[in-house]
Amino acid sequence: MSHEHDSGYRMTSIGRRFSYLLIGIVTILLLVFSAIVVFYHIGSREADLNTRLESAISFAQKSLPKPLWNLDNDVVGDVIDALFLNEAVVYAKIYLDDRVIIEKSRREDPAWNNKRSDPNDAGNYKSLIAREAGIFYEDNKVGTILIKMTREKHRRQLIHQIYGISALTVVIISAIWITTLV
Repeated sequence: MSHEHDSGYRMTSIGRRFSYLLIGIVTILLLVFSAIVVFYHIGSREADLNTRLESAISFAQKSLPKPLWNLDNDVVGDVIDALFLNEAVVYAKIYLDDRVIIEKSRREDPAWNNKRSDPNDAGNYKSLIAREAGIFYEDNKVGTILIKMTREKHRRQLIHQIYGISALTVVIISAIWITTLV
């Protein structure tokens, strides 16, 4: 009789070990899948911001040549104001050589409106993305535009998504473990 009891205990033990192994594998797969989803969202948010920046540059390059050539500062100011309708735009400057034609900033932060025009230097903030492009009218360079956008809104949305994905993953893993243990 003790032999039957021993064999039943062994079967339960092997079955339980198999269940724990299976749950462990499922847990690891869920964590890996969650990480992949998070990295996908990070990449898609960054791509979206880059697309917005390219669109703003393209809009400026199509809208500004003639007003800059004609020195129509009112129209140039209106185009810059239109760029700021996109809440991600925090700084814009149009200049020709060393002369600033127009400059606008959403904030009074010296790092955002630094005097350098290097598009790779978005100030001291890693939360900024910048791009600069020439503006031409009939093969004559009439200016250069520098636009800086903030990643802040995208970062906040991404954090909310990461929290949601993490919470869902924890709930699913907890449900699997609790179901198996009970």
